[in-house]
Amino acid sequence: MKRNWKLDELIEHFTFLPNEMQQIGNKSGETRIGFAVMFKFFQ
Repeated sequence: MKRNWKLDELIEHFTFLPNEMQQIGNKSGETRIGFAVMFKFFQ
């Protein structure tokens, strides 16, 4: 993993966009955090 990140890179890789939040919101309880992590990992 990179040690030095630019602000736009952080936003791109670690921020959920509104349409992504909608997909995450469809999950329930404990599955939500796991889905969110996997979603960004495979993006």
